[in-house]
Amino acid sequence: MKNITLDFIKGVLYTYADLNTPNSNLSYEYEILEMELEEDESIFYRNKFQLPEECLFTIEDINFEEFQKSLNNWFFKNGEILNLRINDTRESYAINMFFSELNDVVCIKNIKKVEFDYSAETYYELGINYEYFFIEGVKNKYLIYFKYED
Repeated sequence: MKNITLDFIKGVLYTYADLNTPNSNLSYEYEILEMELEEDESIFYRNKFQLPEECLFTIEDINFEEFQKSLNNWFFKNGEILNLRINDTRESYAINMFFSELNDVVCIKNIKKVEFDYSAETYYELGINYEYFFIEGVKNKYLIYFKYED
């Protein structure tokens, strides 16, 4: 039986964020936050990042493959890790392993992505580039996000 915990998952995220951070003012932040299953995602998100009411976004269902594609992008196609030139097979293995371990911890039922109305003002507290996901598990929901900022 595996002994994977949410702290382990966070450690993996922090490691990839650190590997991608260049020697500059730019920094990568990858995080996962736990929330109650019945808690409203929009309210949690708006409060966590102190977004004003005029910041418009929707939260839309995505499939597991779309989420894994985003994981691959943030782990291997962004930042300094690109310089390592890791082959596709190894990347795929790492993404599948991470997703499997995440699923072991939270028992993923559904994944949603936060989509912004980009006609509105840009909110830089969200990062220069970013993606935010809600993962619904059996017992809790999780906000997992990837961003870089300066």
